[in-house]
Amino acid sequence: MRIFPNPVSNALNIEFVALRRVDARLQLLNAGGQLLSQQSIVTVPGENSIQLDLKELPAGLYYVSVTALENSLRYKIVVQ
Repeated sequence: MRIFPNPVSNALNIEFVALRRVDARLQLLNAGGQLLSQQSIVTVPGENSIQLDLKELPAGLYYVSVTALENSLRYKIVVQ
């Protein structure tokens, strides 16, 4: 999984390769772990790309969490 740019000021890009169609959940959390937004996504076999608009967020530390099947990944991002 690739998340860029980091630090981010406008749009955050998330790119990954999926082996099959999977229902997944994408969450944005603040530094305290509070849920700010959540969206359901359905992956397709091959390359997948998601863009999050973060320009309205105040500067600070955030987390992007991606959960699919029984796996969950959390990435730290910095909004400028």
